[in-house]
Amino acid sequence: MSQSQPPQKIAKHSNIDGELLLDSPGVGYFQCEVAPGSFVSPGSCLGYLRVLGKKYSVLIGSKTPSAYVDSVLIVKGPVEYGTPLLQLTEGSTKSTAAEKVDSPEKTSSAMSINSPQP
Repeated sequence: MSQSQPPQKIAKHSNIDGELLLDSPGVGYFQCEVAPGSFVSPGSCLGYLRVLGKKYSVLIGSKTPSAYVDSVLIVKGPVEYGTPLLQLTEGSTKSTAAEKVDSPEKTSSAMSINSPQP
């Protein structure tokens, strides 16, 4: 009897300093399957976690809000329980994530460069 889908583990979410993070549900070797800018919602597969040679799908839990992936913190590598895997921006539209990235606080320093006067 063959398995078509690997067993599942649910990623934990945390909110640290206003940042929504998805954390590893266990110890193992994580491989991410989503890219920055991807929209994820409860039930979405984030990637796979190998634990003692067994492969688990890592899913978003039902209590985690739908969001866009801001950054992938672990693309591929060893993780511990609770290691942050992804940083998210909550929202149902991509403009929510774009507003956060393009906020004036982050771009104002680049616009304050003055050219020398002859």
